Amino acid sequence: MTHRRPPTEAIVEWYNRKTEFLLEKYGPGPRVHYHTGWAAPDIVPAADRSHLRRQLWRSQEDMVWQAARAWGAEKNLTGHLLDVGCGLGGASIFFAVEFGSHVTALSPVARHLEWVARFAQQAGVRERVQPLLGDAHALEGPARFDAAFSFDATTYFDRESYFASLARVVHGGGWVFIEDTFLGRPELAAPFNEYWTTNIGWAHDYVAAAVQYGFDLFRLEDISLHSAGFWKLSIAYTRLLAEARPASIRWQSAIHAAYLDGGLRNLLLSFRKRDWSSGSDPFETCAEGNPSNPHS
Repeated sequence: MTHRRPPTEAIVEWYNRKTEFLLEKYGPGPRVHYHTGWAAPDIVPAADRSHLRRQLWRSQEDMVWQAARAWGAEKNLTGHLLDVGCGLGGASIFFAVEFGSHVTALSPVARHLEWVARFAQQAGVRERVQPLLGDAHALEGPARFDAAFSFDATTYFDRESYFASLARVVHGGGWVFIEDTFLGRPELAAPFNEYWTTNIGWAHDYVAAAVQYGFDLFRLEDISLHSAGFWKLSIAYTRLLAEARPASIRWQSAIHAAYLDGGLRNLLLSFRKRDWSSGSDPFETCAEGNPSNPHS
C-alpha cells in the first residue's frame, strides 16, 4: 500500500495552528517534546491536569532516554548530529545537554525554530544547537554528520527521498536512528493519515528504502506496549480539557488499542551507512545489535 506524503505547506500550516496547544500540553520547556512517550502499560493517570502534564513530559523524556540506550548514544550520538523534523527542539536539546553533542535542528516550520533557539538558550546549549529551516528531502553534502535521528517525524516523509537525502549528508559508517509509529494493519493508514496529516508506512518499506541508498538495518526494537501507556495519559489529559472533543478521545482510544493488539507498532530503528573505504565490515557489530525482522 502506497500513500503520498502531504504537501510541505499543509504540514507547516498544521503545526502553526497547533503550536500554542503543544506548548500548553507539553511545556513549559526548555525541553519540549512532541512525540510518543514511554510509560508502563498499567500506568495510572493523575487526576489533576498539572500532575498529568508532568507525567506526559516525564514519559517523553523517558522515551528519549530509552532511545539513547537502544542507539548506543554514549558512542554514537556525541558528535555532529542532525535532528530531522526537530519539532520544538526537545530531543536536540536533550542530546546537547546529556551527551555534549552538536546538533543541527531541522524543520520546515520557521515559527518552531524560533522556539528551538529560545529553549536552547534557556538550557545553556545555544552554541551547540543550530536551528535550520529546510526540507528533509533536499539536504545537500558534504557528508558532515556522524548521525541523523528523528522522533515521530518520518511519517511525514517520502521514505526513498528521506534516505537519499541523508545519504548525502551522513558520512560512511554513520547512523540513522528513527523512533516512530508504523503500520501493523493496513486499514489504520487512512484514519491515521487524516488525523495527523501524515504518510504512515510499513517498517519493511523503510528497510527497503534504506538499503537502496546505502544504509543497512542494525537493530529494531518494538516498544509498542510502553507507547500504549503514553496514550493512556494523553486520553486522560484530553478528557480534562474544558473543550474536550469526543472525536479526539475516540481516535486516541483507538490508537491506544492498536498499540496493544498490533494494529500499530512503535519501533526504535537503527541503520548504519556502509563504509567500504575503511576496509572494515559494516556488520561486524551486528551480533550485539540483535536486529529483528521488520516483516514480523
